[in-house]
Amino acid sequence: MKSRKSQNYFRPPQEDGELVAILDKNMGNGILQVKLPNGETMLCHVRKKFVKERNALKLGAWLLVGLREFQTNKKISDLLEIYSDAEVQRLVTMDGPWRNFVQKEDIDFVETVETESTEVVLDMEINIDDI
Repeated sequence: MKSRKSQNYFRPPQEDGELVAILDKNMGNGILQVKLPNGETMLCHVRKKFVKERNALKLGAWLLVGLREFQTNKKISDLLEIYSDAEVQRLVTMDGPWRNFVQKEDIDFVETVETESTEVVLDMEINIDDI
C-alpha cells in the first residue's frame, strides 16, 4: 500500500458503501456533517488516522466516506480520505454520482466573479496613474 504522502496516491470510491461527500458542517469532537450527491446529509466520524490532517477539514472539502453497515442507523459513516484540489479535479473528470456537486451554474458564477475582480483591479490601476 502506498503512503498518503506519495504523489501518485489517489483513491476513488472502489467498493459498495464508499461515497464521495462534501463537508457541510464541522460539529466538533471528531464529528462532521457531510452532504451526499443526492442532497441528503449524514454524520461522519473522523478517525484517529486523520488527527494530523484536521486543518484540511474546511467547509466544502471533498471527502471519501465509508458507510457503517454494521449499524441499524444508516446515516453514519467514517472518514476514509480527504481529497486535495488536484484529486478533486481528477474526480470531476471521472464519471460518477459526485458529478452532481459540479453544476454549470457554479462554473458560470466562478467565471463571473473572476471577471468582475479583474475589472476592479483595472479601475484601481487607472486611478493610481491619474494621481
